[in-house]
Amino acid sequence: MATVTETRNGAQAAADETGRATVRAFDTLTDYYLSAFDAGLKFQARWVETAKLLLDESAAFQRSNRKRVEELVQTTRRTQQEMQGVLDTNARAFQSAWTPSDRR
Repeated sequence: MATVTETRNGAQAAADETGRATVRAFDTLTDYYLSAFDAGLKFQARWVETAKLLLDESAAFQRSNRKRVEELVQTTRRTQQEMQGVLDTNARAFQSAWTPSDRR
């Protein structure tokens, strides 16, 4: 039959082994959570970088559109001024052509 000391030593050894197993399990779980957190951070960093690229492209596209719109507005103004000049010239020509015949 086992003595009290042997029983205590066996119980202590079992408790020590359980403690070590618990620490190993905790270390494994901690490593898993840290790996998952790290993967999440990497994914988030890639997403942020992609969002930055999209915003940069969007801003460049918007700047390009603004430039094109400004060019279009300037061209429209010039065309409008030219058309007004043509209309004025035609109106003067019409007046000078028809006014003398009206006087007769």
